[in-house]
Amino acid sequence: MKYDRALLISIDSLSRKYQYLFEDYFTIKYIKYQSTNTWTLPSHVAMLSGVMLPRLYYVMNQKDVKQFENFIQYLPTIATLLKRGGFKSRAITGGGFMSKYFGWGYDWESWQEAENTKSEWNGEKILPKKNEFLFLHTYYVHNWFNEKKKLREQLFKAKDNLEKGNKYDVRMLITEGKKAYIKRVKTIAKRLSWIKSISPRTLVILTSDHGELFSGPDSFHHGNFALTDSSIFEVPLLIRENTTNKTIEKNICYDFLLPQLICEKLDIPFESIPKMLIRRNRYIINQENLKEKMKMIFDSSIFNISNTVSQAAFYMLNIRGLKTTIRKIFFKI
Repeated sequence: MKYDRALLISIDSLSRKYQYLFEDYFTIKYIKYQSTNTWTLPSHVAMLSGVMLPRLYYVMNQKDVKQFENFIQYLPTIATLLKRGGFKSRAITGGGFMSKYFGWGYDWESWQEAENTKSEWNGEKILPKKNEFLFLHTYYVHNWFNEKKKLREQLFKAKDNLEKGNKYDVRMLITEGKKAYIKRVKTIAKRLSWIKSISPRTLVILTSDHGELFSGPDSFHHGNFALTDSSIFEVPLLIRENTTNKTIEKNICYDFLLPQLICEKLDIPFESIPKMLIRRNRYIINQENLKEKMKMIFDSSIFNISNTVSQAAFYMLNIRGLKTTIRKIFFKI
């Protein structure tokens, strides 16, 4: 059966080990699926565009956020691809790294973000309309520390000390934090029970951008505190289709998977975003001095411009002085 609408749910910081709480709502589960990064912004770039940014630095404090302003702007996402097939795209997000401040939403019909935690989508029933792709994102699980004021204070104190290289005993925080985290996972799992009654003409996908760790000072939380533990990349991928139940064991990362999968299920021609950028802007990417002209968001000492086509295409969007020209000439989307 052809689907005439699609729903993608991203539960920020949901680890794959808790996938079982959501499985009854879906027919297909991936048991070795992985994300591409340890924090929200680059992982969602991969999820919604297929462009991988595996070495994007973690933002250590609020003053560093400025360098990522409009970072995603003019990078085509799945919304650009679906528009070709007559689909409109709508997003409801928790804000933060998923806000318009970072450039999200320019090629979407609607991009709505929460102003605070009280106005955030936390699992309530919202359905896509006919010929619509709906993306729902929430920090409800990610913000486990908001369960108690004391817990939040302990977390930020621990992060401040660990970021400064100070020793800090996180054992009590880990114990109490894990309880709060699991409580929120179970809560949102129950809230999403409405997925079982969704129309068979709706494609439904649930996933996450990264996990959450509660092991020790070197395997704690996410982002910079979880770089030594590969389980931070283990996230759920569940799909509700009009098929019998199926388990997929193949090792796979985001890369082009979700945009391509959704396009194929909706019978819309797929072209990878990196290839699209290469095709439109080949002469810019081939410049030998591209690396020197880049806006230095990346560490040039460890970052190889020829790593992947995906990375090269994204660097092109951050060349100082060429961004406006690229937007006007090439991105007539």
